[in-house]
Amino acid sequence: MTYSPPGPIQKIIEPWPEAHMASDWVQAQEEGWLGRLLEGDSRAMEKESTLWQLYHIFEDTMTRKASAKDSASKTASLVSSEPKAWYDVIGIYVTSAEKIADEDALKALVDYIVELASLPDATNESHETVVIDHIGHAGASVPIEPGEPLVMGYGGKRLWRDLPDLSMEITERFQGKRCPQCALTALFVGLLVNIGPEQYLSDTPSPADLETAKTLWKNFNTFLALSATSSRAQTIPVLADGIRMARMTLVTALEHSPNTRRGKKTDLHIPAAEAWFRIAGDEIEKLCEAGAETLPPGDLWASQKGGDVCDSARLEFWKRRMSELGAKYGESA
Repeated sequence: MTYSPPGPIQKIIEPWPEAHMASDWVQAQEEGWLGRLLEGDSRAMEKESTLWQLYHIFEDTMTRKASAKDSASKTASLVSSEPKAWYDVIGIYVTSAEKIADEDALKALVDYIVELASLPDATNESHETVVIDHIGHAGASVPIEPGEPLVMGYGGKRLWRDLPDLSMEITERFQGKRCPQCALTALFVGLLVNIGPEQYLSDTPSPADLETAKTLWKNFNTFLALSATSSRAQTIPVLADGIRMARMTLVTALEHSPNTRRGKKTDLHIPAAEAWFRIAGDEIEKLCEAGAETLPPGDLWASQKGGDVCDSARLEFWKRRMSELGAKYGESA
């Protein structure tokens, strides 16, 4: 049995409307666009299939019907028997982080991935040799015998402690790219090709679509802020130091004048910036007090003779701008 990372897809799935609860979202996957996308091929989403089971694990996780630990154990059992399902997990996980607005559900997602990363290393629990393609930068094919540890993704990372390719997918999604390994899952769970905050608007310039884009981007940053403030997540190397992402959202939202490309989309970014200040304000303070992080300045900060370092002076500038723009756009921090 050979598993290769899925190839690219061409179709862009419609954005999900704002502020849906987890159970509504899962039901819609089964009854809404997923059914149309599969064009009646029930085999792709038949009851009790691995994908169907994963959807319901996530629903139970986000609605707190099951503990994060129990959900992680069920996920591990499925993936150990069908390793390619790990990319389904990544796709559902990251898409949930964008499309679910309920903060308690997003906290449950953080708890879930911490429990998953805390599990003992997974082994091939199927009854046959599994060949996983494209391991590491050389693209080697690695046969994994029954009972051997499962490795996959760039660098041959181990399940569960390394969460192969998850951090890459989150980072690339944040930067407006997408992870090719997760492309097939995108077909099922609604990943948008090239999802950066402004990419949401590239083909959908109406006011209603702006509100949808703002919601999706705010949800994703809310999730990242919750992960960055989780004490347990900071003990998992692959999940630690998520606070570094805050500086990118804050620079984009607060350092660009209205006549610049990024400044023209300030109203898209302000709700996401508000989420970081509200949830992770203390962590942002500590990051800037350390003065170890850098990021090229926007034109407004540069005009104040500000440089690349994210320090306390830059934080004070962000706070002033957040106060001004928050009042303008109806957000407070």
